Amino acid sequence: MPAPTGGKKSRNEREASPPDRFLHRRGRHPALEELFASARQVKEDIYGRRLVLFAPLYVSNLCSNECAYCAFRAGNKSLQRKALTQEEVRFEVEALVNQGHKRLLIVAGESSGKQHGLHYIMDCIATAYSVKTDRGEIRRINVNLAPLE
Repeated sequence: MPAPTGGKKSRNEREASPPDRFLHRRGRHPALEELFASARQVKEDIYGRRLVLFAPLYVSNLCSNECAYCAFRAGNKSLQRKALTQEEVRFEVEALVNQGHKRLLIVAGESSGKQHGLHYIMDCIATAYSVKTDRGEIRRINVNLAPLE
């Protein structure tokens, strides 16, 4: 989006992150437009035209990467590292279900190996789905996970 007359930036440009500002100035590539349109269609096919919220559950902040934007990065020595046990996952999911949540977003850093790698995340998903209370249960889980290895 070009700047309005007088060189002032539009509200969208002032509030956008640097990559988004780049897209506003340069225009979007047709392949990006196609990707965004496909993503929008998938979202509408699954959720319709409503806003769906997921309760985040941070199961682990163990990470071997050095992503500058992320607090989980390996070099962040001020962060106390923790991976929830399956019993702790169960406790947290019960609390979320009892608050009325039905959708969960599991978040973890990238950690490999048997103890905290993909099998750990799969166990967390299974544990979360196994929780049933008188207030309900988790019906959908999304996972925000860096590529493993």
